[in-house]
Amino acid sequence: MSRANVFCIAIDAWHAGYVGAYGNTQLPTPGIDRFAARGVVCDRAVVTGTDEDSGLGSRDSVAAALALARALGQSGWQTTLLSDDGDAVAPIASSFHAHIAIPYKPASRAADSVEGTQLFRIFAALGDALTDVAAQRFATQPDRPFFIWTHARGMNAAWDAPYELRRSILDDDDPDPPRDLVFPARRLPPDVDPDELLGLRAAYAAQVAVLDECLAALDDLLAESGLDQNTLVVLVGVRGFPLGEHGAVGLDRAPLHEELLHVPLVLRFPGDAHATLRLPQLATHADLVPTLCDACRVPTPPLSAEQTAARVASLMPLVETESGPWRDRVVHRGGDESAITTPAWRLRQSPTRTQLYVKPDDRWEVNDVATRCRDVTEKLLAHIQSAREAAKQGEPPPPLDEVLVEGL
Repeated sequence: MSRANVFCIAIDAWHAGYVGAYGNTQLPTPGIDRFAARGVVCDRAVVTGTDEDSGLGSRDSVAAALALARALGQSGWQTTLLSDDGDAVAPIASSFHAHIAIPYKPASRAADSVEGTQLFRIFAALGDALTDVAAQRFATQPDRPFFIWTHARGMNAAWDAPYELRRSILDDDDPDPPRDLVFPARRLPPDVDPDELLGLRAAYAAQVAVLDECLAALDDLLAESGLDQNTLVVLVGVRGFPLGEHGAVGLDRAPLHEELLHVPLVLRFPGDAHATLRLPQLATHADLVPTLCDACRVPTPPLSAEQTAARVASLMPLVETESGPWRDRVVHRGGDESAITTPAWRLRQSPTRTQLYVKPDDRWEVNDVATRCRDVTEKLLAHIQSAREAAKQGEPPPPLDEVLVEGL
């Protein structure tokens, strides 16, 4: 597949817990699940990058887009950036051959149908871009592949799904969901009304339902055009979205917990090669660059000192053999917090407390075991500091003790 097209869709504020392929049983997501069933699902893809003022931001995915545009563009791919978030992609837009900007105007009322939502508008533009790029390529340069990176605001925008869609997600005896379109980021009081959280999550779930319908339609377009036979499609979350699991709603200074750090990541190869494979290893946005370059047989850009220390690498050996050496930790930073994830643990350090969770069993981080596993806590705290120093020097971080990788 050395000259395959590459098509990446990055969705901001996408909570992995609201996807059937990632274990959700409350909200049907047949379009996303169908896509995932035909691809390789990364079960533990996580965010690492930061915005100093507002916690984890879009730096990780935007950096990957930039590196891929340069690497593939220099190797002959026609590169296109499509986005409805001009601020997020402004630093990288000039590195693409073409930039399609989708206007974003916050909705003042819920849409009457899915076709009236912002998500539908960007997916419709994406479908048009696919059709146009493919047609132009076939007419003028039939042997030239294309690379399209789409950065969508996703759920980091007004939640404009039809109100009836919100209502349909709840049971008949549940309170009506809120009609708000914007839910400001905030800390919740300890005695928050459960019905308030139920309505908030129904509103969010309705947006995911819109995303699911849009992705299903795009998937149909790929199949009908035959592009699914020669296109590598990547579906990835930019970052998650807290919905009150640990006392916070929204992205502003969100705590470094699973609902923010974990993102969906699915790679669908041409002709559904490697379909149904699930990778349990820790993956990051940065791994997309060597992975897609490897898949397309083009030179991978040199790694930065920070990437070398973070052991950024291609996922292709794992995809092709389902085993092999891989990183045993990811360090996260956001605002004034730090965290580290290993195959067996996640430790979160904030100015006021340190928390430790058993992974992957305690997926949503309910049971803090920091005081019961003090040795593990102290070792992971020490490693966060040593990893920072290693990154500054561009050196590999020191090895982890077996208990930090394998668990107790």
